[in-house]
Amino acid sequence: MKSVGAEPDIVTYNTLVNGYCRNGRIDDGLTLFREMPHKRIKPDTVTYGIILDGLFHAARTVVARKMFHEMIESETTVDIPVYNIILKGLCRNNCADEAIAMFQKLGAMNVKFDIGTLNTMINSLYKVGRKEEAKDLFAAISASRLVPNASTYSIMIINYLKEGSVEDAKHIFFINGQEWYSSQLSSYKLYHQNVVFLRKYHQNVVGKR
Repeated sequence: MKSVGAEPDIVTYNTLVNGYCRNGRIDDGLTLFREMPHKRIKPDTVTYGIILDGLFHAARTVVARKMFHEMIESETTVDIPVYNIILKGLCRNNCADEAIAMFQKLGAMNVKFDIGTLNTMINSLYKVGRKEEAKDLFAAISASRLVPNASTYSIMIINYLKEGSVEDAKHIFFINGQEWYSSQLSSYKLYHQNVVFLRKYHQNVVGKR
């Protein structure tokens, strides 16, 4: 671009950094990220989101934490998608307790989460054995402006069956979960990945209708 007199802008850098991160070349992405201030281009919310997601996917949690603090110190806006990246990244890297603490702190600050955030946290609470808190959070969704989606129902039904609460799983399915069931069958890949669960579901739930 420089050879034809065009200087890269924030969109150019975000696109290139994203390409590097998606292809597992996080160090190259970080190099471009560090180059931006020298070109008088300030990383924005999108830039930090891309880098944070790349770091978490590369299991570089320590660096991701530092990058998040850097983002805050730079007074760059932290929006819900970025919070979701951080919470999911922490959970993915076996830092569920840290994610839960962060979620609770943000909730006390009246941060307005989306359904994706709540799905992540419900799943994380189950994974660390805090199932009653997970159920409370699921129940709180109906009292909020948010609407559960197929992922929400999937998380709840699967975890109810894991703990042997077949009647609770049946209740969610027949009252709310038709969307969930359709989404499972609409994708062969999802069906293949969950075939064991689906067989169990038919045996324990559908077969007892």
